[in-house]
Amino acid sequence: MTEKKGILILLSLWTLLVFKGSKGFSFDTKVHCNPRSMVLIVKSSSNQSLQLSLMNSSCKAVKINNTHVLFQTPLTACGTQYKLSDERVVFFNWLIIKKSDQSQRIQTSRVIERSVPFHCVYKKKDVAEIMKVFEPLNFDPSRSSPQELFSLLGLPVKIQCTFRSGATPVTVKFFKNQTMVAMATNQSILTEIVMARKRDFGEYTCIAIDRNGKTAMHNITIKHLDHAAVPRDGVYTTCSESSFHVIMNRTLYPWLQPALKHLHLRDHSCEPWHINNTHIILNSSYDQCKTFRKESYREVIYDNVFIVHVKPRDDVPVLDVPDIEFAIECRLRRKPLSRITVMPSVQGKVYYLNGQLFGIFHHGSTVRAVCQTDPHEKFVAWKVKNGRQPLTRSKEKALNKMLLVENVTDSNGGVYVCVTTRRHLTLHFFVKAHFYAKSKQYIRKGRDGAVVCSAGGFPEVTKSWTKNGIKIDMKGRFSIDKKGNLMIAEARKEDSGLYACEVEQVFEVPLRMRAFQEINIMVEIYDPLVIDRFMTSRKQINTYEGLKTNIICSFKHGATPISITLSKNGQNIESVVKVRGRTLYALLQTNSGSFGKYVCVAKDAVGKKIHYVMNLRKIGKKDSLINGIGLNCYKDYMDVTFNLLEFPFLDTNNYHIHLNSSECEPYEFTNTYLRIQVPLSGCGTTVKQHGQVASYYNSLIVRLAKEKWRNKLINRVPDLVFPFQCAYKKTIVEERSIQVPIDSLKVNALHSSPLYVTSLLNIRLRLTCSFIGGVQPLKMNMIKDGKQVVEAEKVDENTLTTVVWAGFSAVGSYECNAVDETGQKGKHKITLGLTDWKKVPKTRGISIQCDSNSISISLDRHVHTWIHPEFLTIHLADERCKPSFIDSSHMLIATPLNSCGTLYKETDDHVVYRNKLILSERVEVFRVITWSPVVAFPIECRYKRKVGGSLITVEHA
Repeated sequence: MTEKKGILILLSLWTLLVFKGSKGFSFDTKVHCNPRSMVLIVKSSSNQSLQLSLMNSSCKAVKINNTHVLFQTPLTACGTQYKLSDERVVFFNWLIIKKSDQSQRIQTSRVIERSVPFHCVYKKKDVAEIMKVFEPLNFDPSRSSPQELFSLLGLPVKIQCTFRSGATPVTVKFFKNQTMVAMATNQSILTEIVMARKRDFGEYTCIAIDRNGKTAMHNITIKHLDHAAVPRDGVYTTCSESSFHVIMNRTLYPWLQPALKHLHLRDHSCEPWHINNTHIILNSSYDQCKTFRKESYREVIYDNVFIVHVKPRDDVPVLDVPDIEFAIECRLRRKPLSRITVMPSVQGKVYYLNGQLFGIFHHGSTVRAVCQTDPHEKFVAWKVKNGRQPLTRSKEKALNKMLLVENVTDSNGGVYVCVTTRRHLTLHFFVKAHFYAKSKQYIRKGRDGAVVCSAGGFPEVTKSWTKNGIKIDMKGRFSIDKKGNLMIAEARKEDSGLYACEVEQVFEVPLRMRAFQEINIMVEIYDPLVIDRFMTSRKQINTYEGLKTNIICSFKHGATPISITLSKNGQNIESVVKVRGRTLYALLQTNSGSFGKYVCVAKDAVGKKIHYVMNLRKIGKKDSLINGIGLNCYKDYMDVTFNLLEFPFLDTNNYHIHLNSSECEPYEFTNTYLRIQVPLSGCGTTVKQHGQVASYYNSLIVRLAKEKWRNKLINRVPDLVFPFQCAYKKTIVEERSIQVPIDSLKVNALHSSPLYVTSLLNIRLRLTCSFIGGVQPLKMNMIKDGKQVVEAEKVDENTLTTVVWAGFSAVGSYECNAVDETGQKGKHKITLGLTDWKKVPKTRGISIQCDSNSISISLDRHVHTWIHPEFLTIHLADERCKPSFIDSSHMLIATPLNSCGTLYKETDDHVVYRNKLILSERVEVFRVITWSPVVAFPIECRYKRKVGGSLITVEHA
């Protein structure tokens, strides 16, 4: 078979079967898969007599010749079964082989039976019709008479039963009081019963039996119907501008037989144009078939009658039945001569439906609507808001017949009515959706924020959100508030992106319109704007007069775009300023008027401002330059980093940098630093031996270009020389002597006092200088105002400390100097200042964590540099609650919510817990020791209430 003949899958299966008994026999089988059947061909090589059949023993074989036997079974017969997979159906059956085996020794016989399976595979879609046979037999109500029928006495009634699915053929029988009145061998039966006697009314049972013996049943009860009680709801009329269309449902009128009746309108010649078993259809125009016309002020009424006249017939004993009439009526509204006209200059769309005007106007536009009347009517007034009040507001004016609405807003939406002497003309005033939202919005990282979509319109709009074209799942950190704004909790960087706010506007019936609009909003999650101190010029910029000087202001983070300006004495500087991204560069030609304060101001997109003040100072003859060298010592070379921010007067065009040997130059340049590699055996490097330690020395030399002065080239600034050195210690590794670099001598910032220490008046504090690296031992001293601080003592080999009383005489700079065995020098400068306790920041440098049962406080000692636990006592409101951990950088203390003097206050929504961190100073008067409070930090935690009073979501001040 081919695909054109409908075969989808052809399966040829040869099977060799060998049965070993007293005599043994064998045969082969072959299967052909047809669209609706399976063909099995059996080829036997045995001479024995065999009985062959399929699973259903009634399905016998057709013998072709002495060696071949053929079976053909439909897919739904002979015991054929099926299995379903995803896309395929497998039909299978069995070949049953029987033979008689008679024993010679014993006078008995037995039947030997074997079964051989065979199958065919089909695609589901190709056997869809066949599979219906396996579905249960079901009643089809759409093509059958209802369970309850009414008929007039003496009229024949046609009743119908229809079933679907089931194994064909299906036998359908009608019974009345266990007496069969009709039968059909298909899936439907239609019979006519004459209701000549009252006993003919009653219950009729329809029973269907398919080939597999499955049954289904349907009961139909025929009741006696009085002529006056004939239902009229089975006739449907559809009216158009020029004609009407009538449809009668025959299943509700089973006694309505066209052969016995004459069906027509008032005009007997107007008969149905289509009749079938279920419906009767009739058409007519309003000017035909004796259709009557009636007029009123608002509408035109057309009426006719659909008449059922019973005709006598010889073979049916029809009684005298009066005509049955079904009223037909069409009501058409008059097209009013009066109407509202909207001026063509309006921005928007206007629709006329059912005599009403619907206008969708743009926000901010001007609308002019004129009420036009026919000659029989006069204009009375315009009314607004369903006629509740006349138009008196300035934006909505009634100028005789013209309605004027200027600068349309959402409040103008509603129903406007033009009142005439005979009618009310309605204008439904809609305002198209519009947006107020900003195209770019910002949320600070880590905080809760809202993406605001301010949209208006009349009727009100509903909002939905997408991000990068994907609908946002409103779970977890995302939600929508009452105004439709998108709320983001604990904003993250990955929340940045393009969001779309889509609004939907649904206009009322009968307009039945929906409008969609959207606006794209770019959302940026930002960190707060801060100064980048590593890339910014120092607060004090030292330079020489007459040299060009670089000023750099660099900022990090912030909401983009960021504007940066540089000013002096309130005047912005623009001519020598360039801004690239978050960095401002200025190249000033210095003179006597250039020195003074410069202010760099950065402002980001959310209005955050940062002022950075720099003092441009002239270098004097007695000034010493800061050593801007950064040094790393490696095995074979020294790597030098030169900080250009310390020397802003160095411009790439006016200076030359080299080592002791002018051939060695930097290999990396940037706006803020340069780097140069120094070999241990070149570029003018010298070495000195100190026992097992070798020190290598070199210098970074900065030479400015000569300038022309009085026809002579002179050096305005002398060469700048910055010496540096690296120390190496000899070590034996695998019987070889190698040099291992010793860390350079430098300040240990972790254990040293900060550069700037601010203290309260008349308290004690400790100033500490600590160094690391270098070759031990170190020689250290502390100098204030050119005099050595004799009270300074050496705590260990690397640390020098002193205790000072923070009075006015103690204010100033403390300079620690350290020198190791190789001559390396280290320096640390501490500047001590005073402040009033009222100016101590109570919120900076203190971190409060509010947990469900406790409060944890962390105090940053780098912010509060005057706090020294050895001279102060630190506790909460309860003096017994003291810090659990103290080091050189932080101090930690914790308390339960119901302890350490913690107080609480309840409100309807929150519970507030308060305490304070108190720092007291020891005071001794006449040998009496007391502790005087110095400062107190307020501690506060806010907890939101759950339903039932328990605490959730933590907030703290």
